[in-house]
Amino acid sequence: MGISNIWVFSQESNGTATSGTLELLTHARTLGGSVTAFVGGDASAIAGILGEYGATKVYATGDLGGALPGAAVASAMKAVIDGGDSPDLILFPQNYEGRDVMSRLSVKVDRTVLTNNVAVAVDGDTVTVTTPVFGGNTLVSTSFSGSAPYLAAFRPKSFAAESAGGGAAEVVAAPVPDLGSTGGATVTAVHVEESTGPKLDEADVVLACRQGRGVPQRFRARVSPSPMGTRLRSMRSSLASWSLSARMARVEGRVFSGSMTDPPQSTLSTQTRPPGRMRSRISS
Repeated sequence: MGISNIWVFSQESNGTATSGTLELLTHARTLGGSVTAFVGGDASAIAGILGEYGATKVYATGDLGGALPGAAVASAMKAVIDGGDSPDLILFPQNYEGRDVMSRLSVKVDRTVLTNNVAVAVDGDTVTVTTPVFGGNTLVSTSFSGSAPYLAAFRPKSFAAESAGGGAAEVVAAPVPDLGSTGGATVTAVHVEESTGPKLDEADVVLACRQGRGVPQRFRARVSPSPMGTRLRSMRSSLASWSLSARMARVEGRVFSGSMTDPPQSTLSTQTRPPGRMRSRISS
């Protein structure tokens, strides 16, 4: 029978679809079957780009009126499923809102979830996801069992976003049912904290560095090429090939940009021991 109906929980930011949404839509269309985007809110502004990246239909709840997205969208999804359009697989972004909607829907439809994934494959009726563990040194493949829909969440940059050149997707209303007391809580204000420096989820290469206290020979790094979710490869390197000063390498808890000979435009995050804390060895 195979997987024929895939949903992607889709999000909007600043008038367009988020990068995570476009990544999931891109990969969803490679799995076979139809791809539907599910939006919490008004989807009229993003129906075009959702269709361009592979969605043939968009379910939209309409204005949530300040209701918490998790409860509202999960209830709307459950209503559509009960109405006869039940997906085989639902893909969620691994972020706060995605996890909230997924966990609430999991309870409503009594299905398990698999989170923190970086890949998904379909073989007939079997859906298998890949999850990195132990700092990315081991990849675990897990297959869903039981009945669909299967719920899975994926890290940012697990897939490359590529346009399919499609037209605007059809928008279908998916109103939020009465939430009862759950709908009593509303969002009155949203504050986005200002940030400076590079964004890790947009970097081509991310390095988590330690023991680089100004001594190039002691510098150790773990490199994760884009996509960020792929398996980390360990390496030892010298600051000699970097255009970074030893003083910058000593800055603790900071994220800064640097340049490497290969590849360029990397992003570094230092994690060194606080001053005064030393590792000791005890001999008997």
